[in-house]
Amino acid sequence: MNPKIARVWQWAGTPAAARVLFAGMCLYFVALGVLVAKQASLVRCQAEYASASARSTQARAAIAAEDRRLDRADDAAEELTRASFGRLLIAMRDQPVKGAAPVQAAFTDLLKTQTSENNIRAANRAERLRLEDERRKNPPAAPPETFC
Repeated sequence: MNPKIARVWQWAGTPAAARVLFAGMCLYFVALGVLVAKQASLVRCQAEYASASARSTQARAAIAAEDRRLDRADDAAEELTRASFGRLLIAMRDQPVKGAAPVQAAFTDLLKTQTSENNIRAANRAERLRLEDERRKNPPAAPPETFC
């Protein structure tokens, strides 16, 4: 056997070797504990980031849903006006056959529909202004700027 290897094996059986091994194991466990603590801190930070990001996304989704609801109401009112205008055009086309009464009725219907559309748009505009003012006073949570 190599004399250097024999000396190492001889030293491994001494109390000094046991103390060195014990100290090395203690250092290993301390380093392992520090790594576990750092990992726990990182996981906690990531959880806080995910929670803040989810709250921000939820607030922005609620705002977008309100805006879509108002846009759909505007679009529905516009569609009613278009349909009423289409009925007026059909009545005007058929006027030589059916007379002026259907044209007058369709025109009156168009005026009522346009008035209704204008009222809906005015109400939606007021609602948008109220929502914008509310959002200015109480803005939604901003997404987190930094990641762990």
